[in-house]
Amino acid sequence: MMNLNKNELDIVLDKLVPEGSPDVVRIQDLIIYVLGFRPNFALNINFAIDVFEVNFTESECFDIATIIIKEQKTEEWAVTYMLVLFYKRYGTVDSKNSAWQFMSVYLQIIIRITMRGDNHFAKVSQLGVRVRMGLNAHNPQSELINQLIDIHAQRSSLENVLDAICQYEVLTKQSEASSKVVNKKLAGKIGRIRLAYEVVAEDKAFIGKTYSKSDDTDNNSVGLNKVFLDSDDEPLGVSQTLCNCL
Repeated sequence: MMNLNKNELDIVLDKLVPEGSPDVVRIQDLIIYVLGFRPNFALNINFAIDVFEVNFTESECFDIATIIIKEQKTEEWAVTYMLVLFYKRYGTVDSKNSAWQFMSVYLQIIIRITMRGDNHFAKVSQLGVRVRMGLNAHNPQSELINQLIDIHAQRSSLENVLDAICQYEVLTKQSEASSKVVNKKLAGKIGRIRLAYEVVAEDKAFIGKTYSKSDDTDNNSVGLNKVFLDSDDEPLGVSQTLCNCL
């Protein structure tokens, strides 16, 4: 397990939530605060986390998301975008809330990948996409997020979580191949999350391709009329999506 000191965290946060992004200080504080919910799960955090609870209003989350879309920064500010929509969906941060406990581990995975300093960092944006798409109850990927939250709630180690994600991926592939259920094209998306966890848990070297906009993309060219577009998903309007994420 990788050790993380305060100076290293500051460097990573500046990369994930860079200067010039919306509400940078509070978003960074939110990450630090949430990391403490599942300490030493994927990171050995070698310092006391003394950040107080960070709260956002509904309108603040909406405004931040709108700025990100308007500035066409859904990739550069992917973590901020993910977090404000996640906050709107699950509400005030609570260390006992299973959704926020999942996010604690998910952020640890993102930070570990960022600390590697290799080409896996290109996947951070896509990890944000997976969560964002699943926050809409009408999107098939909501099943994926609900399952991930349950998996993290029931397991106490990174290795056990990875094993459960692998099993979930296999079962989903089998179901989709059987034609007995509607193919929602979730197996490939689960696989991308599983790979991120494998990279961290098994210290995997970078191999294969990173997913480009032709594979999995946010629609940045249509301004405020679209929040995100996945290659397998219908684009959703800003107001509709944010309302659905409450």
